[in-house]
Amino acid sequence: MYYVGATLTGQIKFVRPTSPTSATVININLPLVNKRRVFYPSQLPNINKRFLSYILNDSVNGFSSNSPLNSYYQLRLVDLDNPSNDYLIEQQPSNFPGTIPMDVIVPRWIKGNHYLTFGYKDSNNKIQAKEFNAYATLSPAIPVTNYLSNKVDGYPVLNPNTYEQYFMSGINTTDTAYFFKRTSFGSFFIQNEVVVPQSENLSFPALNQSHEPFFFNGQLYSTFQINNNGGNFFETTFNQPGEIWMTTIDAPQQTMWLLSNYDSTLNVSEP
Repeated sequence: MYYVGATLTGQIKFVRPTSPTSATVININLPLVNKRRVFYPSQLPNINKRFLSYILNDSVNGFSSNSPLNSYYQLRLVDLDNPSNDYLIEQQPSNFPGTIPMDVIVPRWIKGNHYLTFGYKDSNNKIQAKEFNAYATLSPAIPVTNYLSNKVDGYPVLNPNTYEQYFMSGINTTDTAYFFKRTSFGSFFIQNEVVVPQSENLSFPALNQSHEPFFFNGQLYSTFQINNNGGNFFETTFNQPGEIWMTTIDAPQQTMWLLSNYDSTLNVSEP
């Protein structure tokens, strides 16, 4: 197990725990650049190989919708065992004051595999997902969703028992999420399940997001959040009352549980 992050000066650190309270720490041999963000390391199964994806800002650090000085953003891939291999996956132009697609669907590894998903804008001006193969760094990422809606904070997962793959995503900043499904890499995810929690506490529930899938007793579940609609992403997520939910995935009968104790003064985020 390991963790990768960066100091304020831009030094990337590789941390491997040795106990609950100790770890070995080494510096990754990359130039000190404090414009890197959204670090996401991988660990591939049955092979001693590690990659790191990150977003590189053009001018100053910060989230895309609050950084007017940036003209573009790059999604990059580092081979942690040979950091001189620092590959460009895709560059996206600034959309200030809007959010760039790779901040709407954050880059995430399909757990246990060398494939990465992230957001891009299609010809219909909708946020969709692309897939990148870390074993083919010279090949461009390919689209893997095409349902006519904006995907919000999409999360991919592979079922190790059935090898089916899922992409769970909020839809158009509403309280609804769609779970998409496929059986092979390189193919499109197909809509498979609709997830709409029936909140009794929120007046205007919105922004179904932050799905975190997990397995228990062979069953796949996801936890996620919804908040009262505040009119935009930041106002909704960080300044409105919210709830944390859990749902079954691909169960014969869909079941949901409200996990958080509702408190009108508490802004609940990020399960």
